[in-house]
Amino acid sequence: MSIFSLSNGIITLTVKHKGAEITSIKNAAGTEFMWQPQGSIYWQRQSPLLFPVVGKLKENQYYVNGVRYPMNQHGFVRDMEFDFIGKTANQLIYWIKDNTETQKQYPFLFELRVIYTLIENKVSIRYLVKNIDTIPMYFTLGGHPAFKCPIKEGDIFQDYYLEFEKNETVNRHFLEGGLIGNRVENFLDNTSKIPLHIDLFREDAIVLKDLQSRKISLKSAKHNNSITIHFDDFPYVGIWTQPGAPFICLEPWKGLADTISPTGDIKDKPGIITLEPQKKYECEYFIEVN
Repeated sequence: MSIFSLSNGIITLTVKHKGAEITSIKNAAGTEFMWQPQGSIYWQRQSPLLFPVVGKLKENQYYVNGVRYPMNQHGFVRDMEFDFIGKTANQLIYWIKDNTETQKQYPFLFELRVIYTLIENKVSIRYLVKNIDTIPMYFTLGGHPAFKCPIKEGDIFQDYYLEFEKNETVNRHFLEGGLIGNRVENFLDNTSKIPLHIDLFREDAIVLKDLQSRKISLKSAKHNNSITIHFDDFPYVGIWTQPGAPFICLEPWKGLADTISPTGDIKDKPGIITLEPQKKYECEYFIEVN
């Protein structure tokens, strides 16, 4: 497995070529913040890039101009081998483009760059999509980073909580078989904190829309180590873990899974982005560790 590391003396970032996926973020003291799945019975990914769809498609399919295409949950990019095209003192750059295999699932010609930049105790994750086709292309994208929870040995999952930068009053949109269902319940009522416990995730991921905050933090009641996601460019947030697993995913999303009754047309997907021929689309989020 090809990997590269980058350090600025404050944090060290490690990324693998497959999926251009972050595998490690450590601070100067050597504290690891990313979920390490080796030897675990739980989820084996760490920080997949979700493209060209976020979430699940009903019956794992969708339509473009009436033509059916198959696609698994979260798209195919997370399983592709990226080309490593550049490294500077504080930056790693990865690149892929469409090929004959991707075109069987996604009939658009594109280029995608993932650019990681170290800025003090933050990692900038920037996505740059270019439509190199002669027709508009349609996509969503998102991040899926998984963080150790507990961060420190001796802690338990319930010692931790999530905190938004502002008090929030928002609903939770429940999933049915991975799809956005009709069940909606009040989740936060003028509060910024979510105490973590296993039962939160008995019914799959927490899907939140209409947040006022632009960052969310994982914090402990026992110490000052924390992780903050800054998601200014992303309208949705997913929060997920497998019940009992020692990690939590804080996911900035541009789009959402299909509803339980979708049209099936990619143009109608929640959060769909339309990119005209020869145009570029760029967005960014940050992972801050303390």
